[in-house]
This record gives sequence, structure tokens and C-alpha cells, in this order.
Amino acid sequence: MGLFDNRLVQLLSFLAWIAVVMLVYTLSGELRPDESYRYMLDVGFNIGTGVGNISEKDEWITLFTVFVMLTGYFAVALFWVDFVSYIVNGEEAVYSSGFKALLNTGTHYSRVVEETTGITRSSWAYILTLVWLALGVLMGMLMEDMSFITALNFAVGLMTSTGSQQCSNEMLNNYLTGSYMLVGIPLLAMTSAVFISSQPSDYTRVADAGRLDL
Repeated sequence: MGLFDNRLVQLLSFLAWIAVVMLVYTLSGELRPDESYRYMLDVGFNIGTGVGNISEKDEWITLFTVFVMLTGYFAVALFWVDFVSYIVNGEEAVYSSGFKALLNTGTHYSRVVEETTGITRSSWAYILTLVWLALGVLMGMLMEDMSFITALNFAVGLMTSTGSQQCSNEMLNNYLTGSYMLVGIPLLAMTSAVFISSQPSDYTRVADAGRLDL
């Protein structure tokens, strides 16, 4: 079993990454805690909305940001995407067999919802994603004073990690935008995977071991 097959190790590594990055940005980079939080998730998720109104102190901090971009990509993939996938759609949505064994201790709530209401687990994932998108649009309209179209662009940009719009550099705006990315990006990724896997396919793997199976 590999080191990161252990869910506790994954969680502690993810939290340690967050703590180290925020400390460096706050103490050495001279950013406010809310700026450090949003900027960490911004560059760690490879979005790039923060450069315009959050300034790095010097090139050493810029070099540290290179480290955050590279390690953040793997920190999120190792733990956070799996975690959000499980919370939304159950054990079939996650990659780690260790995570399944750790959390698969009863009936997942999405199965209870399906049995009680008739809403399928796939539909539940779609509903949660649309609700999260709507919250992002409201956040853009109410907090950033954007039009509906611009706010929609803002929310989709955060969830798809393209970052086409920028939030104001205010404490509440930074914390809410960072948290929106933290949930929205893995949520959309998981829902996209649910949608793709639900499509019929007649693909069969190549039997010849000598050929590359794409």
C-alpha cells in the first residue's frame, strides 16, 4: 500500500499544505489572511484570478507561487476531489479503495434520498451542481455588483478553474470566493464524470497486449 492510500495521511498532508502556504504568504509575503486564503486556492487550483488585485511582494514569493501551483494541483487531486465526490455521490465516485473502506460504514445518504424521494443519485449530483452555480451567480450579483451575465461568467469561471472574472479584494469577498472554488471545482469535475459515465458506449479494450490501448 502506498503512503497516500491512507486517508488520514492524505487529510493531514492536505491540511499541512494549507497551513504552510498560508503562513508563508501571510508572514513572508505580507498578505492579509483573507488574501492568503484566496490566493492560495486561486493559484493552487490553477485559476489565476488573483494576480490583478493581490500583489506578490517580490520574486521570492513569485517563486514560492510556482511551488504552490505545482503542489496544489496534486494536493487537491490526492484528497479533496475524492472527499467532495464521496460526500455528493457515494463510494462509487471516489478513486481510493482506502477511502471507501474508511467511510463505507452504512447506507450513504444519497441512497437514502433516492429510496425516499425517487431522485436518482446522478440527478442529485446535477441538482447540487446547479444550486452551487446559482449561489455563485448570486454572489457575483450581490457582492460584486455584476450583471446577471457577468455573474454567470464569474461563477462558471470559478467552477471550471478558468477564472475569467475577478472578485474584489475585500475580506468577506476573498473568503467566500476561495471557499466557492474549494467546493465548486471538484463538484463540477465529479458531476462531469457522472455524466460521461452515464452515456452508452460500445467501446471494448484492445485484446492485443502489443498494441497501445487509447
